[in-house]
Formats: sequence, C-alpha cells, structure tokens
Amino acid sequence: MNNIANLIQEKKPKKGKAAKPKTAKEKFQHYWAQIEKLEKSYTTAERKRSELLKQFNRDIRPLEEEHCQSQFDFISTLVSFIDKKSLGKADREVLIEWIGEELEDLMSSPFQVNLDIEKLTDSIFEKNKRINTQQPSKEAPLSRDALADFRDNISELIGDVNFNDEEIQELYQSTSPPIVFIFV
Repeated sequence: MNNIANLIQEKKPKKGKAAKPKTAKEKFQHYWAQIEKLEKSYTTAERKRSELLKQFNRDIRPLEEEHCQSQFDFISTLVSFIDKKSLGKADREVLIEWIGEELEDLMSSPFQVNLDIEKLTDSIFEKNKRINTQQPSKEAPLSRDALADFRDNISELIGDVNFNDEEIQELYQSTSPPIVFIFV
C-alpha cells in the first residue's frame, strides 16, 4: 500500500515546476517557450534601458555639461593668477598644482565636449614659460632673500644645513633650473 502511494506521488508534478518534457516535440515546445520568455524579458530590459538613457540625456547631461563649463571657467580664473608678481614662489607652486588637479578632473569628464581645453592648456604653458624666463640667471649672484629661500628649500629636502652663503650660491648654480610646472 505504501508503494502505491509513493508511485502516485511521484507522478504528480511538484508545485512551481513543470513536468520534464519527454518527447522531442515536448522538448522543442519547452525550449521554444523559454526562448519566447527570454526574448520578452530582453525586449523589456532594452525598453527600460532606452527610457533611462533618454531621461539621463534630458535631465542629467545638461547639468554635467554645465558643471564642466563652470569648472573650465574656474580653472581659467585660477590661471589668471599664475603670473601675478605678488604671488610667492611656494604659493605659485601650490596654485599650479591645484590647477593641474582641476584640469585633470575636467579632462577626464566625458561631458567637456564644447570646451577649448587646448587653448586653456596653451595659456598655462605660456604663463609658465614667462615665469621661468623671469627667474634670475644661474650665473648672477642670488639676492639675500633668494639665498635664504634656496637655503630653506635645501633644508626641507635634506634637513638642516650649515653652508655659508658662497656654498649655497655654488650649490644653486650647479643645480638644474627649477621646474615650476609639469603638466601631465
């Protein structure tokens, strides 16, 4: 009696699962139904993706492009300060590094399509070139302030140094010209 009950239960399909197709025709129909279900799912996903893209282009893209324009204008304003004579060397280096970071961020944005970044970078290089040509010649002796600045820079790099002014001047003249700005 127990065996008959087991046979009857085995023949009943489990809830949520269809009986396994046995014949070739049943297998074909089973797989064809799966294909149709997947095609419907794919079509729905494509429609949702298309709607999302339209919404992004309508709502988000203009804001991103506006942000890029604002960032471009901000960098242009910062660039105008590079060659100010009142700006100290250390402050100028910080400013140039800041400009580089902002410019790198702007250039990595896919929304900076209508911005003349080449003109902006040319302006940066031109101002940097002007600054480098305004620096004192290596052969000319350094002023007391420049000598003190160079001594401070050396001290920052290698610790306290007890060089006299002539040794500092000689060390300055033996170094390559300082690089104020490297644009990557």
